[in-house]
Amino acid sequence: MQTFDQALTRIEAAKLRWMTGGDGDPADCPIAGRSSGTEAQLRLLAQASQVRHTCLRPRLPEAHTHQPPFPEPVLPLLPDELRPVFRRLMSGAIAREDAQALTHLMASRGVMAHPFDWLPPADPTGFPEAYVPFAKWNAGFATEARTLSEDDWDDLYPAERRLAFATLRKTDPDGARTLLEEKGATLPADQRLGLVELLSNGLTDADQPYLQTLVDKDRSGKIKTQAAQLLARLGVTTDSESAAELADFLEVSTGGILRRTKTTGFRKKMNPVQRERAATLLQSVTLDGLASAMQMTSKDLIETWTTDTDPLIDGFLDLLLRTAAPQQIHRYWERLKTADGTSFLRLTPLAERLPQDILRSEMRSQIGRTKPAELPQLVALAGGDLDPESSVALLKSSLLGNIVKEIKDGIAARRNGKDWPKHAETMAAFALKNLGLLFQPDDAQKLLDRLTPDLFHIADPTLDALKFNAALKGADT
Repeated sequence: MQTFDQALTRIEAAKLRWMTGGDGDPADCPIAGRSSGTEAQLRLLAQASQVRHTCLRPRLPEAHTHQPPFPEPVLPLLPDELRPVFRRLMSGAIAREDAQALTHLMASRGVMAHPFDWLPPADPTGFPEAYVPFAKWNAGFATEARTLSEDDWDDLYPAERRLAFATLRKTDPDGARTLLEEKGATLPADQRLGLVELLSNGLTDADQPYLQTLVDKDRSGKIKTQAAQLLARLGVTTDSESAAELADFLEVSTGGILRRTKTTGFRKKMNPVQRERAATLLQSVTLDGLASAMQMTSKDLIETWTTDTDPLIDGFLDLLLRTAAPQQIHRYWERLKTADGTSFLRLTPLAERLPQDILRSEMRSQIGRTKPAELPQLVALAGGDLDPESSVALLKSSLLGNIVKEIKDGIAARRNGKDWPKHAETMAAFALKNLGLLFQPDDAQKLLDRLTPDLFHIADPTLDALKFNAALKGADT
């Protein structure tokens, strides 16, 4: 009685003879019996076929994992006719910020990218919430919806947990904090930090004991710092020693015709080491702690802090963002608006702390002063569409007029056989891309009409963002 391996070897030998034009040997077939000729060949062929389909079936590799069901899109998908230009905009080494701006623009128009064209990164922070299920699926997690609870805490995808926690913090702030107290220690420090940051939404005195516990006992220095900053917003200062040291580096000077204008800033006679130490301390103290060390009120410190020295402005803005109330941040920004050099570069970091109505008002007030290099900051502030009033203001601004004029001059020079300076050409393409992420669709079309066909061919990829914007008018496009 031949073994299975022996039978398999003989059958494979018979197949080899068939492939070279000969006949298999009936002796290789255990069921051929005493038959010969055509009948024996058919019996051998039948057995070889059965062996292949029953004994030689491929096996999944051990490393194989089953992909969970594909998630249902939260928003309508991008219309098919716009998918090619979307893929071009997303192609190459696109910066994460540009991808975020493009997806937010689409979300503001009520659509999202087709998953066959683009999938979000594993960490979708900064992208619209609609992409979280796709990031979870792309990472191999099951896509069924889960509620944030003590039982499901460990099963949630990190981005999904953060999103669910933010939602719970809005509806049940005490329940969210209690859940974080119970389960937060099970998370890596970076994930725990992200959830502690979300306590800033609806921050109240009830959060103080937990935040104080983090300051005293948490093993992560970043979380200790974040908790101390949130405590500072509640009026609890933990930086008296650092604030007192920084106060020694500061002075209040008086100026003006009547010598009534007071300005708080670094002492004039300081060596580089002292300045570096003072700048470091400014990054760690709180508004109330520093005001107390200076024997001033927080309001007086905001009203007198210098608006003339860039490093001090940026450091103080960071201090306000970390430890001050939104009204205090806005008050210092109003002082900056009256000083030269204020721009979107400084307004952008304030976006997360200023109310949306105030932020949009400040954006409109700065539209006329925008510089081409500041357009990415304006895109980040808009977070999607500019509101109609700001969009029209940008379309009529001197910035846009100067950009169009520079393009006209460059193309005219090229047609006359001269070179268009490379930096000018690059800046023009950079500006048009960012403008395409800002305008309302009708305003994007108006700019396209100014640029085509005399300056650009309609198929020029430089216009892709503007064309995409103008055509994307909503989910029913």
